[in-house]
Amino acid sequence: MVFTRSQWEAQEQGKFFPYAGGVISEMWHNRKYVFGEYSRYNAYDEVRGWKEADDIINQNRAAHTEPHLYPE
Repeated sequence: MVFTRSQWEAQEQGKFFPYAGGVISEMWHNRKYVFGEYSRYNAYDEVRGWKEADDIINQNRAAHTEPHLYPE
């Protein structure tokens, strides 16, 4: 998921809810956007391609090592 920095700030403060449940974790950010990962993107093993998506996300996460905006 892609957020503007102001949307991410609102989401962190509980003022913006862009999802029905689960959690959005920051994957990485730049000066304009925050890239988030929805906790339920791989919830169902039956969904075709979930493993490939998981591999891509993990590769991208490893390539962006800057600290998160809101460390957990």
